[in-house]
Amino acid sequence: MLENTIDFKVKKKEKGKTKFYVILGFVLVVVLVLTIPSFNMIDETEIAVVRRLGTIREQVGSGIHWRFWPIHRIDRYSITAQEQIFEFNGYSIDAQNVRGEVTVIYYLNPGSVNEIARQFGRQSDLASMLDGVLLQEIQNVFATKTAMEIVESRAYLSGLITTGLREVGEYFHINIRQTNVENLYFSSAFEGAVEQRMIAEQEMMQAEFERDRAVVLAEQERQVAEIEAEANRLRAQGEADALNIILDEWSYASPEVIDARLRQQFIYAWNGILPEVFAGEDISLIFGGNSNQPRSDGPSE
Repeated sequence: MLENTIDFKVKKKEKGKTKFYVILGFVLVVVLVLTIPSFNMIDETEIAVVRRLGTIREQVGSGIHWRFWPIHRIDRYSITAQEQIFEFNGYSIDAQNVRGEVTVIYYLNPGSVNEIARQFGRQSDLASMLDGVLLQEIQNVFATKTAMEIVESRAYLSGLITTGLREVGEYFHINIRQTNVENLYFSSAFEGAVEQRMIAEQEMMQAEFERDRAVVLAEQERQVAEIEAEANRLRAQGEADALNIILDEWSYASPEVIDARLRQQFIYAWNGILPEVFAGEDISLIFGGNSNQPRSDGPSE
């Protein structure tokens, strides 16, 4: 009987220990469940907004923060550059259909994260609102230009879109860094007209080039002709001056000296072939013969 009583007490004691360990384990699990999720690691590229029971309480930066999660909620907002690609389908001011893509790069204003959370909610909610508003602003910019202006001034359009979006971004507390207009498409009829215009412009540029080239060549030929004319004039002047010098010298020379010089010039210029036509009786003056000697009209017998 005593042994049964002891066994009962031992079993009751062991049962009590088991119950204690179960309760302790349960408490530890509850503590861990309530504690571990309350630790939050905020990256240096993020800013967090802390809400307690739905009310915005504070804004915290990078680091480890403990907030009791059943009554607190932490919304993270990235302050790095965000990129959104907008596919639009609109019309130019001359009613030409325009399709394309515009890439917008922006970032949140770090000092206005609380206002963003209060007015628009989480960052994903803000992005959803921006989709419609920025897309409408992009289409408005394209609607102020003709299709040909859009084709010819894509970089200028990017600047206009950036300026327009910055005005919208002030309301949403974002800073627009850059916009890029990409992949523009028009109707096939308009693209054909643009192609024909480009061909016509190229042909006109080629014609202008040929015209300018002809003008340059004509100017070169005129300059060459002027140079040749000047050279001929200088040559003739030189020959005339030389002839005047010779004539001046001959004016003081005796008839014998003049006769000798004439013969020398004749011999220097003669090619060794006798002429077929003679100068009549005066030929003897060239060869030094007697001018009174009768001319022979044929071979002697």
